[in-house]
Amino acid sequence: MDYAIEVKDVVKRYPFARTSAQGGRNIFKAVLGLGRSEKVALNGATFHVEKGETFGLLGPNGAGKTTMIKILSTLLTFEQGKVMVNGIDVLRDPGRVVQNLQTVLTGTVGFEWRLTAKQSLHFYAALYGLEREEAEKRIESLIDAMNLRGYENQMYQRFSSGLGRRLLLARALLMDAPILLFDEPTANLDPVSAVRFRKVIKDLSVKRGKTVLLATHNMYEAQELCDHIAIVDKGRIIANGTPTEVRRLTGGKVKIEMGVLLPEGLTEEVFVRQLEVVPMVSNVTVRPSNDRKLRVAVEGETDVDINALLKTILTNGVVVRTLETSYPTLEDAFVTLTTRASQ
Repeated sequence: MDYAIEVKDVVKRYPFARTSAQGGRNIFKAVLGLGRSEKVALNGATFHVEKGETFGLLGPNGAGKTTMIKILSTLLTFEQGKVMVNGIDVLRDPGRVVQNLQTVLTGTVGFEWRLTAKQSLHFYAALYGLEREEAEKRIESLIDAMNLRGYENQMYQRFSSGLGRRLLLARALLMDAPILLFDEPTANLDPVSAVRFRKVIKDLSVKRGKTVLLATHNMYEAQELCDHIAIVDKGRIIANGTPTEVRRLTGGKVKIEMGVLLPEGLTEEVFVRQLEVVPMVSNVTVRPSNDRKLRVAVEGETDVDINALLKTILTNGVVVRTLETSYPTLEDAFVTLTTRASQ
């Protein structure tokens, strides 16, 4: 299949000089290349990203996410494996790769503080080789798309973090590249700015047909935005799939809470026994409310047949007044899987 991004068995190591027990460095050994060690940042990482989807690369700090982004951006090389961007090998033809993607790294600014937002965009448009007329059209369109209208003539030094992040995205879209890479895009943003920025990212794939790779450790963000995710820990991909598929890997429980009204002739004990025999139900607890009203909590495996459960309830003439279902969250899965990987 022709993927937007294909990563296979990638290994990336960082060499460093070992220090003495007293904390000093042996300069002679370091110069000769002796007394050196290596940190493995990526250890056989393998995943692929389909065209037009939003893909999440999740992991704790130091897991290898930023290293992967920099490899895809041709900023870093690697020792083993293969990386393709739109069918182009990043090691053999990095020049063509950078024409197919744009990267927004955490902490990257690259704007002159005394230039206005519009002046900055014109500067980068010229740097990218865009004709002036075409650049003007794209800049005006991006100012509207990124909700920067009214701020375009304001100097960058007066921008808030949220406005600065939107300007970064506008710069990334100047080249109209088919693939966009983001490293912790909402880090340090206030909640309102973060929500707005997530909507912009979502629209990139839904409305503009872009492929988006999002490196983050924000579980809510990944669950809201991503079609597929991969969890990376200590340089290895330990889980890969849709957010729902990854959540189910933990073997967590689903919990169904209901407010019900029992009919005459049906006792609480009989009702509980009928629920307990539904396949994949592991536990049923009941808390009386008043008269014949009950609060019922049913726990079961994530693939419990909810239709069979409801059929059992309705066949007995039980009236369901409220129903809430909760599954293991992506955060639950992340914690469980990374804990397992470290054992």
